[in-house]
Amino acid sequence: MTCKTILLSAALAIAAAAMLAIPARAADCAAAKTQADLATCTAKDAASSDVALNAVYKALEGRLSPADLERLRDAQRAWIPFRDKECAPMPTARCIRAWSKPARRN
Repeated sequence: MTCKTILLSAALAIAAAAMLAIPARAADCAAAKTQADLATCTAKDAASSDVALNAVYKALEGRLSPADLERLRDAQRAWIPFRDKECAPMPTARCIRAWSKPARRN
């Protein structure tokens, strides 16, 4: 694993932990009505989607051949910047959630 990959993984883990640490003002996100509550719930949902996507990635790491694992890493390295650029003009948390859920299914 390269230093860049380790740093990226650490940054993603820290970001996910920070997002999960945001206290939800609305106990039930389905009942959230204020902009602050909606934003908090959306951020938590995006972080949860990212954590789930990372769990799928980690599960695949142990089952793939070295060549397939390298292809997966290449795809992931290309996909994350693409997702982030696609999400730049939109509310980021909602966009990341929307892009991450289909990726987990693939």
